[in-house]
Amino acid sequence: MKKITAIVIALFLISFSAAWAVPVDKEIYYKKSTTLAPKTYTMRFSLWDAETDGSMVWSEEKTINLTGTAIKTLLGDTDHT
Repeated sequence: MKKITAIVIALFLISFSAAWAVPVDKEIYYKKSTTLAPKTYTMRFSLWDAETDGSMVWSEEKTINLTGTAIKTLLGDTDHT
């Protein structure tokens, strides 16, 4: 019984440490409905640390080719300021 317990504990520790090794995603898929006409737009996305009187902590400007009724893009896939 001690051998089985030791094996279970070892497997748990191995799986736990493997979870820590998973890289953090640095990109977020963004989708938003819009009434904009289909064409190419330059859009700026930003993240602030407060709703009012906050400081910008991240931003990204990118060209998006709008073909339907939704803005769809991957944020974080370009250099940020």
